Amino acid sequence: MGRRGILILFREMAVMPRMMIILSDWLDRIEKAIVVFLIGGIVLLVFSGALSRYMFSYSIAWSEELARYFFLWGALFGAAVACRYGQHGGIPLLVDKFPPSVQRWVERLVFAGMLGFLGYLAWQSLGTTGRAFSTGQISTTTKIPVWVVNLGMLIAFCLAILRTIQGYFAGAYRVDRPVIE
Repeated sequence: MGRRGILILFREMAVMPRMMIILSDWLDRIEKAIVVFLIGGIVLLVFSGALSRYMFSYSIAWSEELARYFFLWGALFGAAVACRYGQHGGIPLLVDKFPPSVQRWVERLVFAGMLGFLGYLAWQSLGTTGRAFSTGQISTTTKIPVWVVNLGMLIAFCLAILRTIQGYFAGAYRVDRPVIE
């Protein structure tokens, strides 16, 4: 490979991290928008349900069920956001007692354990989503297909896997210098 080929290779390698940063920023914005929408939706649904029940003596039956789904999705998407910053799965007080070489192994163990656990949860939610889709099951009051509810969980678990990997390579799971933005 000549000098020109090496320069082209380095230029392409420089574009890749820039593209990853752009995609990561884009994903950050989408995650935050989803979490804000879901939390705001919970507040509006619970408030309107309570208001209609006590002011008008009329219960909005579907508001409680939809608020429950929003709460589930909000917690899972929020957990995915926290995985990016290493806010899960560590006991620094115990790990600080080990020498630095052991701390690095504990860091790798936590990373592998989190990936395994999140992978298992994603696999299980894939199965429940497929079963709910094949049976055509729908929720009682909102008439939302159950597979849609389960699909939200599957997306959140897959996103948590991606964010855990991203956080690990950004140094978020380092015991000696955690990344907090």
